[in-house]
This record gives sequence, structure tokens and C-alpha cells, in this order.
Amino acid sequence: MSNSNVATRVATLQKAAADEVVVDRNRLLREMLRLALADPRGLVDAKGDLKNLGELDDDIAAAVASVEVDKDGKLKYRLWDKGAAQEKLAKFLGLYREDNRQQSDPLRALASAILGRTVGPDGLALGDG
Repeated sequence: MSNSNVATRVATLQKAAADEVVVDRNRLLREMLRLALADPRGLVDAKGDLKNLGELDDDIAAAVASVEVDKDGKLKYRLWDKGAAQEKLAKFLGLYREDNRQQSDPLRALASAILGRTVGPDGLALGDG
């Protein structure tokens, strides 16, 4: 590394390697959507037989966590956990944060206690016409 040519070359290679592994936000979101919205019907053909791995469309293939071949030569697919993917997507979209804010807003709770009725998201009493 004391040779400036070597140091420059190493820095160039490190930058190129780092650029290759960058995953942008949109790509990550697309992958989360694929897992969260995976439809297992995409694993079978019109007759109900499992498709070979190469026959799967890109969306269902992305949702496949593993492929096994049993002793009889039959395929067995295991998909990524759809519920976990949906939860991560909901967190990414801020759905829990919004829900938690509504449930734990101390001013809304105080207003509800004083008024004796439910206070809506805009601070207006619900159901009193």
C-alpha cells in the first residue's frame, strides 16, 4: 500500500465493489412487496401440478425460500414468511407508527376524558352531529 499506484488501484476496486452491492430503497421495497403479496397459486400450472423452478414467474420465484426434491423426485417449495414480510412492509410504510400515535396521544386522551366522548383524528368529537 506504500506504492501510490497500488493504493490507487485498491481504492478503485473497493469503490467498484461497494457500488455493486448497493441496494437502493426502491429495489428493497419491490422485494418486500413480492414477499408480502406472494400468491402461492403461481407455483402450480393449470392442472394443479407444481411448476419447475424455471417455469415460475419472477414474483413467485422471489418468494421461494428453498427448493427440495424428495426421494420420489417430487419438488417441494418453501416460501418466505408472508406475515413477517407484510409486517415489515407495514412498518416501512409507517402504518404502526400512525396507529400507535393515535392510541397514545395524551392530549386526545385528556380531551376525551374531559368531554366524556371519543375525540377523532382531527380533534373533533365523533358522533355528536
